[in-house]
Amino acid sequence: MKGQLFLLLCAIWLMTWWQKDQLPAQLPHIPELRNEPVQEKVDLDPFLASVANENYSIFPKYHYELWGLVVSVHHSDVWWDRMHKRASDYLNIKDICVVWGDQNTLPEFYRNVEFSSGQWTCYYSTRDMQAHNLFQGDRFANNHILADDPFIAEQIMASEIGDIIHFKGYLSDYKGRLTQRQTSTTRTDTGNGACETVYITDFNLLHRSNAGWKKVHLLSGWIISLWVMIALTIFFWPIVQEFAGAPSKRGRLRE
Repeated sequence: MKGQLFLLLCAIWLMTWWQKDQLPAQLPHIPELRNEPVQEKVDLDPFLASVANENYSIFPKYHYELWGLVVSVHHSDVWWDRMHKRASDYLNIKDICVVWGDQNTLPEFYRNVEFSSGQWTCYYSTRDMQAHNLFQGDRFANNHILADDPFIAEQIMASEIGDIIHFKGYLSDYKGRLTQRQTSTTRTDTGNGACETVYITDFNLLHRSNAGWKKVHLLSGWIISLWVMIALTIFFWPIVQEFAGAPSKRGRLRE
């Protein structure tokens, strides 16, 4: 019975792991999601940002504001991301890939497209002709998110696939001890260098998608972890007691 219950918990965890990152069947009515990004040229001096004892020079070029549906993300601190670690780039904490506009936010489009992220990139693919015809490439963007404020960084890291977000900041070039990147300043470019590099000054989560699935996934993960810890303790405790209570086999030296 206990084994069956544990397997059921594992099945729930796997199912919710899949469901929590699915794009929603319908989006809530948020008119701003159809807005174009606001981009205004600025004349600001470069400034310094510091993360994890690394210093970075920020070169702001445009004030930037965006509303978008998150379709893919990449966390720069994942174990397999060697490029950020090799470059000591701890300022680019996350990549957030978004869509916006009248057509890209239609379920007929985003529900029939596969989105994925690499260490610096965002990809999309579809075999659905309707989705292909709906796609507006200038309303799809991968954002290299820069943040040195812990509170803002926490909000950024909490955003997930399916969420609707709003942020403000600066399209910026930046330079560190071992890294240097430039930002795109247009939504019509593609390929290498087409991503926006945004130093974030304000970040808001307008709508959290799949909230129920995410809560169940988190809860089931906690229960499984606790179950495994208790099981290991029960298994090893007699061995520890036997080892701790075993008499010493060391003989006394004769004098």
